[in-house]
Amino acid sequence: MTQKQPLLMTTGEPAGIGMDIMLLLAEAGKLQDFARPIWVTADAKAMQARADQLIAAGVLKNCPTWQSI
Repeated sequence: MTQKQPLLMTTGEPAGIGMDIMLLLAEAGKLQDFARPIWVTADAKAMQARADQLIAAGVLKNCPTWQSI
């Protein structure tokens, strides 16, 4: 069986909603729903800062874990 190539996603514009969408999808486990690996390109420090803001606002319950490459 051939392994599928990863799907690369980006958070887009730093001032946009891309980071929020990726964080919420990751928290809900929705990035694992695909039949291929998902790679999200983003600035790790910016993602952590946005996750902290969303947690403080009660939008996000936990900061999803990710692996930096």
